[in-house]
Amino acid sequence: MGIIGVSDRVHEDLVPFFASDSKLLGVLKDCWIVECGLDPFLVVDGGTMLIGISKTTGDIVYAGILSVA
Repeated sequence: MGIIGVSDRVHEDLVPFFASDSKLLGVLKDCWIVECGLDPFLVVDGGTMLIGISKTTGDIVYAGILSVA
């Protein structure tokens, strides 16, 4: 697993993944967003993992696989 990028917001191309959960998208607006590539050995076709880390507390508020390549 490698880090693809770190941002202070959810990138627009990832917003559709949260369309059904606007509350979570709101929470992630106050987070550092870490996007990681998954090793194809761990997930059949690889994928993208998103981790939301609170800017205030440093707690992980979200960690999940958003897409499979």
